Amino acid sequence: MSTATLSVNAWGLSEKSKIRKKQLEKVHDTIANQPNDSDGRRKDASKAFETMEYTFLMEKSQKAAIAVNVKIQDLLDLFLPDAESNTSAGKIEIKLNDYIAELEEFAKTAFDGANRFLRLREAVVNVKEQLEKLNVDIQSFAGEICGLKEGLVNVHKLTASTGNADDDDEQADNKMVHALNYARYFKSNGWLRSREEILDPNPSLA
Repeated sequence: MSTATLSVNAWGLSEKSKIRKKQLEKVHDTIANQPNDSDGRRKDASKAFETMEYTFLMEKSQKAAIAVNVKIQDLLDLFLPDAESNTSAGKIEIKLNDYIAELEEFAKTAFDGANRFLRLREAVVNVKEQLEKLNVDIQSFAGEICGLKEGLVNVHKLTASTGNADDDDEQADNKMVHALNYARYFKSNGWLRSREEILDPNPSLA
């Protein structure tokens, strides 16, 4: 066996080793990026919690609306008549201070609830944006799959012979065109192939 043959074989083995390593890395990355059961359970639990929190806040907001109405009625029915009566200014001031304190406490609770509503809204918007991005990624991936399918069909399509089917030269030309198309396609996609695979991509057709 000549030195040239040895170097070609060594080059081919080296390229195959690199290809195999890249393929294994791609498979590993794909598996690592897949969601597992724990991810799904965690997302379901988070969604259930947010739903419960939203329901809780809605109930609190309804109670708050009732409380506001009660406060307004208190102001109209109790404090204003006192102000127009002979009740001393000191007693009226005490009642108003108590009323103001209750309003301040109510306002504080209402603001806390409003902030939680805003946080939930931001979470919903964030999920919506993620879903839109996922949809774009899926459409892009589907386009790549279609392109890959068309490319593979073209690569494995032999050029039809216009002469005698037994003509060795014609078959050799067809095989070379097939090999060049194969190499050109995979090179354009950044995939390396060994010299032996480029020259004979489909040994069964030999």
